[in-house]
Amino acid sequence: MAETIRGMSNLKRAFQDLAKQGERNQRVAVNLIGQEYANDVKAKITEIGLYKKGDYRRSIHVEPVSNSSVVVGTNRIDGRQHEYGGVIKAKNVPYLVFQLEDGTWIRTKQVYQPPHPHFRNTMDENWPKYQRMYLEALHLA
Repeated sequence: MAETIRGMSNLKRAFQDLAKQGERNQRVAVNLIGQEYANDVKAKITEIGLYKKGDYRRSIHVEPVSNSSVVVGTNRIDGRQHEYGGVIKAKNVPYLVFQLEDGTWIRTKQVYQPPHPHFRNTMDENWPKYQRMYLEALHLA
């Protein structure tokens, strides 16, 4: 009878060790995929022409939230504007003044900036890759 109990405690310890290893693998997988997604978003920013000086692209970062999730984003105020588009209005001055590519100067009270999605499209385009990376990191593929 004592041998059976000892065997059960060894089995319980083995399952606990396996669960800890699974959590570590999951944390590594999620962080790895988050970093890959951030790199893919940065590449998309360059591809669609939002990469001018590099400030916006460099602001894309990955923050672990828990063992099973990370947040990929930017703290820049123009991030939402780039992703979804919208109207830009003059605030502290009567007009916005800017130069077009052909050299023409424009003076206006507001301008519409079209959306340049890069977060959403990147996730949609690369979802199979992220799934594969997750399964490989957990040794399930």
